[in-house]
Amino acid sequence: MKLQRISEQVKPILADCGVWLRWVLATTTGFGLGSVVLFFLAITVYFEGYLIVFGLMLFVCVGVMQWGVLRLTHRLRGFGWWIPLTMAGWCLGIYIGYTIGDRLGTDLSNAIMFMLHDPNFCSPRRALVPFRLALDLGDIAKMGCKGIFFGVSVGFAQYWVLRRSVRRAGWWILTTTLSTTGSLLLADIISRDWDEELGIFFVIPLLGILIGATTGIPLVWLLKHPLPPTIPDQALSRCFPMDGG
Repeated sequence: MKLQRISEQVKPILADCGVWLRWVLATTTGFGLGSVVLFFLAITVYFEGYLIVFGLMLFVCVGVMQWGVLRLTHRLRGFGWWIPLTMAGWCLGIYIGYTIGDRLGTDLSNAIMFMLHDPNFCSPRRALVPFRLALDLGDIAKMGCKGIFFGVSVGFAQYWVLRRSVRRAGWWILTTTLSTTGSLLLADIISRDWDEELGIFFVIPLLGILIGATTGIPLVWLLKHPLPPTIPDQALSRCFPMDGG
């Protein structure tokens, strides 16, 4: 009886870990496929706008792989919208991040440089940190500004799918923003000394691992708080039963 009780307590934990692991693998695979496409285009062909094509293929891959996990583990209302909304969220986030976010990040970077290492050699104030460190901190702040716009856009787009099936779906926007920003900063710091061409090939899957691992935890928590099914959903589940993951 005691072993059976322990087994019953462990089963939900193992199930949650399984969902988290599948989410990490799916996100990493999506980003990894995108990096393969980028590497192939970079060494074989070049045409104007190839980065746009790469971006679209990357975000479609990510959306499809994540959709597969949601499809196999949980039935979400309107989950078919996950793929186009994920692609749209990433595309919009990158556009805003590299326009508005880049300008704000540049201003913030310059402010940090001025505060930590005054470029005016006639100034009596001594530099607080070495020039290289001030420059790196400014670059990190600039990348953080972009990451915030990336995360807000993606989180808000995917929120419209989750809000129909889980409680407290608004937390997904916050956690995705923090995850994307933190993952971009960590990946940028790790890959600073990497070779430029090979670095791109490896940093994108690394970004997938970081984003998948950090968004998988709140996703598992949200999926454990589903909204009560509607009458049509109850009828559908009777006709097509699915075991929750």
